Amino acid sequence: HYGATTQDIQDTGQSLEMRDVLDELTPVLTGIIARLADLAEQHAATVAVGRTHAQPALPIGFGLKIASWVDELLRHLDRIDTARERVLAAQLFGGAGTMAGFQQHGAKLLEGFARRLGLHAPAIGWHTARDRVVEYATVLAMASGTLGRVADEIRTLSRPEFGELREAWRPGKVGSSTMPHKRNPEGCEQVVVM
Repeated sequence: HYGATTQDIQDTGQSLEMRDVLDELTPVLTGIIARLADLAEQHAATVAVGRTHAQPALPIGFGLKIASWVDELLRHLDRIDTARERVLAAQLFGGAGTMAGFQQHGAKLLEGFARRLGLHAPAIGWHTARDRVVEYATVLAMASGTLGRVADEIRTLSRPEFGELREAWRPGKVGSSTMPHKRNPEGCEQVVVM
């Protein structure tokens, strides 16, 4: 191990995996936000039923509802961006976190190691401090929760008794294998499940 521990390697590997997920998630969220922002602008004056407690309340512009989704997703994008420095950290502190195996070169070695991997060099070892992983999971859960909420609203409002929204449809998409007249909101249901 040359002064590193298995935990150093596992934690750093986990940080690299977390980075890869955030790198994939950021453009996906950015694309969703851009599409929703376009729809919000397009439907700013489209009259829709405003609801509180899932019950009809007052008329609203449908764009307002979409804008609220955009606002929430923008906060998640900001959370992802600001969390990167805290959660994407290298780990190279050796046994008991002392860097003793690296003699006086520990801090310099950590800096170079972190830079080469595109991670941050923490001030101290974090073998037992798992708040980085918890923050990462929390940010993902929050973004997933918002996407699930949006998808559930689209799914609910696409019910025939409401008929206010529906999932995008394209030729060749199957609504139901046995009832071709149906347009099941499969995409929304998959987002809700996730």
